[in-house]
Amino acid sequence: MTFDINQISDAGIRQEFVILTKRSQAIFKDVSSSLGHGKLPIALSFINDGSFNAYAGKDQSNYKIEINAAVPLLSLMFFTRLFSDPAYFGHIQSDGALVTDFVTPAIIDIRDFEKRTDWAVQLNASRSFAAGTMADICSTFTVCHELGHIIAGHVDAVREIEGRDGIRELVSIAKAANERTECSQAWECDADAISATLMVNFVEELSRNARTNPKAGAMFAGRENHLTEEVLASVCSALFAFFAYVDGVKKQINVASSHPHPAVRAFYFKDMICQAMEQRAPFDFEAFSEIVDRQIDEALTVLEKMELFDPNAFSDEFLDQMDSERARMISIQQKYRAVALPWSWISWG
Repeated sequence: MTFDINQISDAGIRQEFVILTKRSQAIFKDVSSSLGHGKLPIALSFINDGSFNAYAGKDQSNYKIEINAAVPLLSLMFFTRLFSDPAYFGHIQSDGALVTDFVTPAIIDIRDFEKRTDWAVQLNASRSFAAGTMADICSTFTVCHELGHIIAGHVDAVREIEGRDGIRELVSIAKAANERTECSQAWECDADAISATLMVNFVEELSRNARTNPKAGAMFAGRENHLTEEVLASVCSALFAFFAYVDGVKKQINVASSHPHPAVRAFYFKDMICQAMEQRAPFDFEAFSEIVDRQIDEALTVLEKMELFDPNAFSDEFLDQMDSERARMISIQQKYRAVALPWSWISWG
C-alpha cells in the first residue's frame, strides 16, 4: 500500500520524508548519469504494509526502491529516545528549553509491532536536531543500500535466475539452503559496500552544513579541529546503533541467516566508508577511531538502559566469532559477485 507523505499531520516529521526524498532523487540522478547509461530510471516510493522493511525491484518502466514508512519513522523515534539521555553525545548541551517532551509506547522489536514499552522523550533544540540528523543518516543508508542491490546487478539477477521480482531487506532473515544463504549474505555485503561509497557525498554535505549551521556545528564539535572525523564517526556510530535496534539483543552469529550479523555489517560498513573517504580526501584515522569508539560506547550505555543491549553478549568469544565472520564474508563475496556480474553496473575493479 502506497504511503502518501502529504498525509502526515506533523510538519516536522513530514519534512524528514521530504528531505529524504529529495536527497534520494539527487543520488539517483548522479548514479544514473555516471553508471546507468541505457538503464531504466530509478524511482523511490514509500509504502505502508505494517512492517519494518525495504525493497529493491524492477518493473517494465523503472527500477524501484520502496521504503516502508516505518523505517524513517521508527528510526526517528529511536534516536529521539537515545538523545533524551545526556550520556549520548555528551558534548551536546542537554539543558535549556525543551522542544520535545512526551511519553510514547514505543516499538522495541521491529518484528513485532505489538511489543512496546514506554519511552520518555525530552529534547532541547540542539539535541532534537542531532536526533533528526542521525535518523536521516540511517534512512539515507537504507536507500543507498537498496540502490546498491540495483547497481551490483542483484535485482536483475534474481529476476533472470530465480524469477523473483526483487529483494526484500532488513527483517528478511529466514533460513535457506546453504548455497542460497551464502549468496544472499555476500550480496548484502556488496550492497553495503556500494552504500558506503555513495554516502561519502553525504558526509561531505554534513560537514559543509556544520560550518554554517550552529546546531550542526554543535553536534559535530566533540573534538576540536576534527570536523570530518566527527561527521564520519557519527555516520558509522549511527548505523551501529541502528543495527542494534533492528536486531535487538542477538547473542549468536547465525550462519544460516540470509543476512550477516548486524554487528558484522556495522563494522564492515565502517571499513568500507573509511576506504572510500581515503580515496576522496585524507583524514586523521587515529582521531576518527577514538571518536567512533567513544560514540559507540555512549550508545551502548544508553541501549543497555533501554534493554536493547546485553553487555554479556559481547564476550571475547563473541568478538572472535565476529572477526571470523567478517573474514568469511570477504571470502565469499568474490565467489558470488560473479553470479550477478552480467547485470552489474560496475566492474568491481
